[in-house]
Amino acid sequence: MSDINTTSTLYIPDNIKTNYEFMPGFGAFGVFKKDNYNQSMLDHARRFFLFSKEQQKYKYQYYNPFAPKD
Repeated sequence: MSDINTTSTLYIPDNIKTNYEFMPGFGAFGVFKKDNYNQSMLDHARRFFLFSKEQQKYKYQYYNPFAPKD
């Protein structure tokens, strides 16, 4: 039997992750790493912080225009 020596370059596609990620764009060092929607973990944190400071409850009174008037 003869030994066959072949060398070839291993091709890794772009969509394969080399590091572990908790969620896309957020891994061990994923603060500035962009996810599929071009958002980094820092962008998400900023957006969540601004949303938490917005008004969450809206007070209103119901007015029925068809109710009989006294």
